[in-house]
Amino acid sequence: MTILRPDIPAWIQLVIALIVLAIGPTVVWKVGFWIARPLDLAAKNRRHPTQFTIVDFFCLFVLIQVPTALIHSIPIGPGTAIQEWIPFALDAYVWAAIGAVWWKCAELMSRAGINVPSHRIALLLIVLPVVLVGPLFPIVFTIVVAIGMAKFSTVGWLVFTSVCLAATIPAAMLLSAHLVRRIVAASESAAEVPVEADKAS
Repeated sequence: MTILRPDIPAWIQLVIALIVLAIGPTVVWKVGFWIARPLDLAAKNRRHPTQFTIVDFFCLFVLIQVPTALIHSIPIGPGTAIQEWIPFALDAYVWAAIGAVWWKCAELMSRAGINVPSHRIALLLIVLPVVLVGPLFPIVFTIVVAIGMAKFSTVGWLVFTSVCLAATIPAAMLLSAHLVRRIVAASESAAEVPVEADKAS
């Protein structure tokens, strides 16, 4: 086994990596379900008709452009290990995957009665990426820390960077959970206004 840092025992490095990779994705995935559950329940209870807006298509454009730009920033050609057809295959996969998830999310929002454009933008551009990318974060975190073990000159910088990375996804998930609950509650309050007005008349 290659020891990335001689000052950190190899078995500690291995145990930490295995724990993060074994437990991390499952935990984050379950938290993702917890975040999206209020939206799913609202969609099942309210059952509004499915509608797509211009805002939804704008969000789809943004969601597709970000990973596509990252894919095409990878060097390709004869002097690299990546063949020229691979980025286009990745493009097709990204477009199909993001398109399917975007369709389902837009359908849930419509059925839940969420019609405010800013609320739909928040759900599509903040909550959706967090819920989708969250389970991959432990893997990315392990890779970054492994690189840091070889690059950083002191353990202090490594610990600082690791703590910052480890705090990113919980903060993003707490923000997403807050947004979902606030948006669902706001849409429920808006839906009850006509009913109360009818009772008053």
